[in-house]
Amino acid sequence: GLNIAAMASSLDVVTALMKGATGLQNKGADTVGGVSATHYVMNLDPAKKTGNSQLDGLLTSLGKGMIPLEFWLDSSFRPVKFVIHASFAGTSFPVTVQASKFDAPVSITAPPASQVSGK
Repeated sequence: GLNIAAMASSLDVVTALMKGATGLQNKGADTVGGVSATHYVMNLDPAKKTGNSQLDGLLTSLGKGMIPLEFWLDSSFRPVKFVIHASFAGTSFPVTVQASKFDAPVSITAPPASQVSGK
C-alpha cells in the first residue's frame, strides 16, 4: 500500500517531486521539532511524471491543477516536515508529515503470547 509518511520523509521522494515543481522558493530558516531547518515552498504539476509510480499515482489523485507543497530540510538535507495542500471533492486541507530521530536505535518488544492470535 501507499505509505505517505514514509514517502514524505524520503529525500528521494523530495528529489522526485522537484521534477514536477514550479516556483520553488526558499522561505528561510525555521525550526521544526527543535531542529534547525530551511523552509521551501513550491507548486507541483500532477501532469509531470516524477519517475516514482506510487508518487505519480498520489499526485494524480489530488487533482489536475497545481498542488501547493511546503517542505523543510535539516542541515543534512533530510526532510523533517512536509505539507501538501490537498483538495478532494472541492474541499481543501493540509496533509502534514513530520519526521525526526533519524538513525536512532529502535527497541521493539514482542507482545505476550496471550495477546497474539494465529488467525
